Amino acid sequence: EERLELRVDIATSKSLLVSAALPTIRRTIEDRDGQTSRELTLGDAELRASSIVYDTGISGVRRMVLVFGGSKFPTAPLQTDAHGVVLPVALQPGCGSIVPILGASFVALKSPLTFVASTSFFLPFSVRDGPHAGDSWRTSMTLQFQPPKSKVATRFGISTRLDQAGALEDQTVDPNSGGLVVYASGEILVSPATDLVLGVGFFAPALQVLHGNERESTIAMATASYDF
Repeated sequence: EERLELRVDIATSKSLLVSAALPTIRRTIEDRDGQTSRELTLGDAELRASSIVYDTGISGVRRMVLVFGGSKFPTAPLQTDAHGVVLPVALQPGCGSIVPILGASFVALKSPLTFVASTSFFLPFSVRDGPHAGDSWRTSMTLQFQPPKSKVATRFGISTRLDQAGALEDQTVDPNSGGLVVYASGEILVSPATDLVLGVGFFAPALQVLHGNERESTIAMATASYDF
């Protein structure tokens, strides 16, 4: 699976940020009998807003608390394999649900270090026929190191995802969905020009306690962002 995600963030005030994202996904599915299917499709669109509710200001160690909320929307189509059989939820490009998102983050900054801890809940409810994902609890902790006046930063983190089992097309429990996965991550960020940041990184599963035959693999990523 290859994913390209376009994201726009708009700061409507000093403490409120509104974000919208839409992924495009190119996928190859290989069946047990060797048949393959390839598709280019949309993923699930996301809209969220975050607000700073506590900020100590720039003195010593700056500490901030943010709360955020939003939703994913079922813009990804229902996908089938080469034989026309509906794929299980773990292999769908989306979750076929409207997914409210609620969470909070804690940020601590003291040059050259930035620490971020976050927790969030994804609570899908189905709006169409087909397989559906279960509730999900996600956490992350990230430490960034950037020397003063340096245009290069490094970032390391640990993130977790605890999923409730999903449902098959007939709404029975999917035995190959749900469980716990822990990722280790790393990223290098470079700012070659004012307001432009480029990055490369990875998410590698360090621990997997998943149900049935579901397994996660390493994710490689490249990012580019520009501040207008």
